[in-house]
Amino acid sequence: MPALRPAPAPSRPPFLPAHPTPAPPDTGDHAAERAVFVRYLKAVINVYAPWTTSPVVNDRERRFAHARITKAQDLLNRLPDRHPSDGPRPPR
Repeated sequence: MPALRPAPAPSRPPFLPAHPTPAPPDTGDHAAERAVFVRYLKAVINVYAPWTTSPVVNDRERRFAHARITKAQDLLNRLPDRHPSDGPRPPR
């Protein structure tokens, strides 16, 4: 009876495609992503603001809403004031 040899380990995990999808080119200016993120943060503030004063919302949810608004506002304040027409961001 011939000796059994273990199978060689695969060179890549089986769940990864053989050829990964190429990433879109990095233009250095992510104005569209930033605009979506800013709109998302503003939506969080607009949605949760009424919860902070509503008599229908319980105290736990009111604290949750206040924390979400505070975090969203903090993130908005950290973003530099930029307009897409300002041109590309200088390298750091």
